[in-house]
Formats: sequence, structure tokens, C-alpha cells
Amino acid sequence: MNHIKNYKPPLFLLNNHLQVALSSSALRRKAIQKHSRSLEINATPVLVESDCGVKLTAVLNSRDANKRKHLIIMLHGWEGSVQSSYMISSSNYLLKNGFDVLRLNFRDHGNSHALNKEIFNSSRHQEIIAALNKIQQQYAYKQYALLGFSLGGNFALRVASIGSKQLSSEIAAVFSICPPIDPKHTTQALERGPRWYESYFVKKWKTSLLNKLEYFPEYAYREALLPMTTLGEMNEYFIPRYTPFTSVDDYFLSYTLTNDILGNINCPTTIVAAKDDPIIPISDFEHLEGSDRLTIEVSERGSHCAYLLSLAGPSWADRRALQFFKDVLC
Repeated sequence: MNHIKNYKPPLFLLNNHLQVALSSSALRRKAIQKHSRSLEINATPVLVESDCGVKLTAVLNSRDANKRKHLIIMLHGWEGSVQSSYMISSSNYLLKNGFDVLRLNFRDHGNSHALNKEIFNSSRHQEIIAALNKIQQQYAYKQYALLGFSLGGNFALRVASIGSKQLSSEIAAVFSICPPIDPKHTTQALERGPRWYESYFVKKWKTSLLNKLEYFPEYAYREALLPMTTLGEMNEYFIPRYTPFTSVDDYFLSYTLTNDILGNINCPTTIVAAKDDPIIPISDFEHLEGSDRLTIEVSERGSHCAYLLSLAGPSWADRRALQFFKDVLC
């Protein structure tokens, strides 16, 4: 791991819990929206219907349809969407600095619950690979790169590793911000940390599952779901019933990032992580092996996908991602 020192949060953001709270707050959302109005006005909604039949939604921002050189495909975190503050901030910054961006929603994210009957789970990297194939067929660029946040960062790394031979055009670069390495450890961190982290994801996940019932009432989990208050309860109920996995541990293993998976990535790849991340244990990164293609950068601070420098401006992670793509894409 490379220990980096060039991210220095403002004094009022030294607390990692405050930083992650502010990064997803209504205050930052409003400030970012004010500075990214043209991004949203000029965004093109995209329905990605892959050959496997899965439908995903996305939004594309292109500077010039006649000069398509690089497309950065962005993947959000669990229960986030293309409208998450970090997605808007980063896409706006990349677009202003010369890169086209496509923000892709996972299934059952971004109000897309009606499009596919089966419920989202984190092992579904194959449908993201299929969606990328369709995107490459529809939008011809010289190079395609991936930028992922949290679970989206985990997906980006798996897609680059497993899907490199399945795509019509290989991924040229990957930038992954605070990805979960071992989902079991991440879940334990949520359960053992300040109660509001687990409560936040329980509420978001329950809302998503209830939204699913509006379109597929034949699912019979409402009465079981309503009294649940922990991720453990939800995982134990939903994983064996609504995924291909018989146990929660097997499910977690399906998207655990190992050295074998990371070693199979054939493009320039950077992972950034923070020692004070309250959700992703920094110890999970210690066994990972870097290479001439893979760099792991660890900062003292940054919290979880926050790395704030101000309330409204681009984050340090936005700036680092831009620097990375400028360095490795031709």
C-alpha cells in the first residue's frame, strides 16, 4: 500500500463521522446542484437493455457527439443512485475537464424497481458486464474507463477482472474509491459502529424492498420485513430466499475481493482508501498486493467516500480521479 499525505481536510472536518454525514447531507446536495445545473439540464436519459434481458437506467453527459474519445462509466454505492451527491460532483468535475461521463444505476436503484422482477443483490456483476457491452455498442468511444464509489468501486474491480474478455472493448482504466474488500467485515463494522450507520442502511434497504412490492406484489415478504431492525436479520431472511446463495457467508464470498481477482485486472487501476473510514476496515487492505497495474493509495483521513475540501466544490477524490484518468488515458 502507498501511504499518501496530500489529502488534508479542513479543520472543521477532522471528525470522520461529521465528514461522511456532511458529504451526504441536504446542505451539500443543494450546494452541488447549484454548481451543476448545466450537467443535469444537458444529461441524456438512457435505458440500457442488455442481451440477457436486464434493463438498467443511466444518464449520459457528452461534450461533443462528434468527438467521442473517452467515456468514464460511473457506478454508485449501495442504495445510492446516479443522483447521489458524490456522483453529481464527480461527473460534473470530469465533464468540465474534458471527459464524457455515463452514470449507471444498478437494478432496483434510482427508482428503477419496475424494470426487472428479480431483486438486486451485490453478486450481479455479470449484468453490469452485459450492460457495459450494450453501452459500448450504442456509444462508440476510443476508450472506456470505470469510476466506482463504495460498492460501485467493488463492482468496478470485479467487472474489470472478470469481464475483460467478455466486453467488445476492454476497460482502459479503473478508479475505485473506498470499495468493500471483505463484505462480511464491512457488515460487522456497520453493526458494531455508531448505531446510525446500520440504521441508515436498514431504512434505505427496507424502503427499496417495499418499493419493489408496489410492482411485484406476488413477493410475500412484507409482514416479515416490517419488524426488522438490523442488517443481520435482513440478510438471514433475504439471502437464502431471494439470491442463489444458501448462506449469508457464501453470499459475502461471492463479492469478496481477493488477490486473485485483483491480479487478473489488466489495465491501470487505482484504489483509494482512508484509515478513518468508519464503514470499510482499513485492515482489509493490508493483505492486498499491488502491482505494476494496481496501486492502492491510503490516506490518514477521508472517511467513507467523502474526502471533502469544501461544502460545494469538488472533493479531493474527484480531483484525484481526474488526475488519474488524465495520466493513464491516451
